[in-house]
Amino acid sequence: MSIRKQIRRGLSWVYSYHLTVELQRQARETTDDLEGLARDITVLSQGDRVPDLGAYFGHRQATLQRMVDDGCVVMFHRSKAGISAILMNALSDYFEPTLQATIRVGPGEVYHFGYFVDPSLAKTGGAIKIGRFAVRYFSRIGRQRFFSEVKPENTTALKVNRFLGYRPSGTRIRRLRLCGLRFEWRDSNLPPLLGGRMR
Repeated sequence: MSIRKQIRRGLSWVYSYHLTVELQRQARETTDDLEGLARDITVLSQGDRVPDLGAYFGHRQATLQRMVDDGCVVMFHRSKAGISAILMNALSDYFEPTLQATIRVGPGEVYHFGYFVDPSLAKTGGAIKIGRFAVRYFSRIGRQRFFSEVKPENTTALKVNRFLGYRPSGTRIRRLRLCGLRFEWRDSNLPPLLGGRMR
């Protein structure tokens, strides 16, 4: 681990603050062709090995393998030029290192961590395809509610989620870490603007 990463990790133990809004959608019948979408998508679950991720995603190999080993479902979209997008999903409670918090995932729910996209392959539409596939895939095994947390300033993530049918749930989450102690506040039933309006 580089000195810079060690310093950053040490500072995050002293202080970190995250503000996110919750986005959600319900399972419903769609006309999406699951088998058609699946041709370009690889699904990994516990017991599987993460394949070679290539130059752009290679530094995430160990992290994604750890997530798979911990029970997360990781999906890859492959274009002719290589892996274009990755989506991570939790089907049960999971500690989110980025947010320094445990995400509570109830029965019938799926938590989407977010998308990794190779900018050079963004035009292949991998994020959209993998997002559509995930809803169909998990609906077939009885999952009815899909949700994620997005920072309000992350307009790209907001647009992708809106296209996929996600809307603000009206919940805003604030998390503070101070000298190793964790605090969390949730504001519910917020107006659309405070809940993270997506234009």
